[in-house]
Amino acid sequence: MFDEQKRHLIDSLDAGHNAYYAGEGFDGPSFSFHSKSLEAAKAKDLGRFVDCSYAMLVAWGMHRVGSRGPKMVEYDEFEKSLREAWPYVLHLQHKTPITLSQADWEALECVFRILRCMSTRTSLVANSKVIAHMLPLLAAPVDREYTLTFLYGNKNITNGISSEWQVFKTILCDFYYQIAEDIMFSQKAAECRGHPAQFRWDTSP
Repeated sequence: MFDEQKRHLIDSLDAGHNAYYAGEGFDGPSFSFHSKSLEAAKAKDLGRFVDCSYAMLVAWGMHRVGSRGPKMVEYDEFEKSLREAWPYVLHLQHKTPITLSQADWEALECVFRILRCMSTRTSLVANSKVIAHMLPLLAAPVDREYTLTFLYGNKNITNGISSEWQVFKTILCDFYYQIAEDIMFSQKAAECRGHPAQFRWDTSP
């Protein structure tokens, strides 16, 4: 799947990367809680990760005050789900796409199914954001505006944890992991990650 999209991304790595950093709206709390969440997960500090990732989701637009827009669950429910998922997370933290066994995939699916981020019906977007911070070697965020539109040509998500897991797994296997293994991409990623002051959002492959 996604052959055309993969070719397009690899053929325009520099242009895409430059366009990302030329954009606006990705500073302040968006970056602060992104980096703090990554640091907390790396330190295996569950309590700090809960605090930082909950704030990260808000900063990344997953909760809006008022009657419209996405709504997150209460903090206690979010914390409880992360605590339940944490043993699987610790098991997966040092795994890479090429080392994932069937048991590892089952553990990753458990994490996805256990997480409770949103009080609204869709789980894919928020769950992927949290997993990307807990397991940055295994996942990147999925969203409607960029990921789904680029890969599927629309922003539609069929609600239901099973169907949403299948979409997430398909994107990981057929797009993210294959791109990450591409030699041009891996060289570009390593180069950018070597200059964190200039490319501070390049925090994982």
